[in-house]
Amino acid sequence: MKNIAILVGNSEYQNLNKLHFCRKDISSMQKILSLSKKFEIHIFENYQSEQLKSGLSKIIRELEKSKINELLFYYTGHGVFKEQFYYLPINFTDKQFETTSLSNNELD
Repeated sequence: MKNIAILVGNSEYQNLNKLHFCRKDISSMQKILSLSKKFEIHIFENYQSEQLKSGLSKIIRELEKSKINELLFYYTGHGVFKEQFYYLPINFTDKQFETTSLSNNELD
């Protein structure tokens, strides 16, 4: 059985305040998880919405037939709650809210 860690960190926003600490968050989590030697780690750092959604879909397809013991999802970056939580990729804009965000429902 596999243990999978998906780390998403966004710091270089195009339309929101940059969050420089997020780069360190991802680096620290990667180090901690690597030391445990328990997880297969996948990192998405500063991805635009389409890239992030495509990358996550690819991992899911690749792991569909695998038996997964644990799945750790870690996110650092901007987010917003509107009836559900939305993760905000680096190209997020209010004018294209649905297409430039990742909803918790999509992630599930």
